[in-house]
Amino acid sequence: MTETETQTRQPLSRNLQLEALREALRWPNPNSLTVMALAGQLLAARQDEQGSAVFTELAEAAPDQPLYAALAGFFQVRAGHDLGRALRLLDRAASQAPGLANYFRGLVLAKLPASLGKAETAVADLELVLAIPEQAGFPAGLRRVVYPALAAAYATLGRSDDAEAARRQAGPAAAGPDGPALTTDWWVTRDDGFHLGPPRVVERAPGVFVAQGFDFADVVAIDTGAGVVLVDTTTSRAHLRAALAALRTASGRWRRSPTSFSPTPIPTTSAASTRSAPPTPASR
Repeated sequence: MTETETQTRQPLSRNLQLEALREALRWPNPNSLTVMALAGQLLAARQDEQGSAVFTELAEAAPDQPLYAALAGFFQVRAGHDLGRALRLLDRAASQAPGLANYFRGLVLAKLPASLGKAETAVADLELVLAIPEQAGFPAGLRRVVYPALAAAYATLGRSDDAEAARRQAGPAAAGPDGPALTTDWWVTRDDGFHLGPPRVVERAPGVFVAQGFDFADVVAIDTGAGVVLVDTTTSRAHLRAALAALRTASGRWRRSPTSFSPTPIPTTSAASTRSAPPTPASR
């Protein structure tokens, strides 16, 4: 590589957040969130060589920390280093502490050639990750990256139906094998608008259900006994229909559209104020 080519690869400015996270890892016993934040910054900046160097050094200095070994192996593969060494690090990490280590090993193994015979292990790792509840440390952003990798592993094993289902779960942004790996909890598309998390319904109090991830804001359904009050009816009819269907399923109530639902225009700064209100059940 010439001096000119090297110069063109230099960042235009310093990444102060990345530098701060690297410094934070020098403190005693950094938590896994700090470690993962640094890994995310390195991935976003495509600094695979730097990631390999940082986490290999940490893994050698602290062999009892499986997350360091997992990330060292992960970045070594991305940087094109010795595959056998990287896989040994990943295997060691997964045997020490199943969880995040399986996540990184699964992502690596899913992309390996079928001739290496690693697809079965990749599927086992990634299915294990999906079986871990969000409360245990696997937020939606991390899970989103699992699905395209799982689709690739399924395809390698000839499980075409499972591969297609995983691709649908991955969403449109991950449709291409070389597409971006989205690790955020939120996303926005031209056709479907803004979402702040995966769709789900939680019961915050008896008779108070919250549909999250169907639109920019949560949809709250309050059962008053005399009827159902909906708070925030979304920015589109399609989003509202999806939220209502999920609310009915989760609550076991309101098998028909809430008869008390009649949207009333309220001054707001949301996108909903610029669109016509969804029709009442009687007008459908």
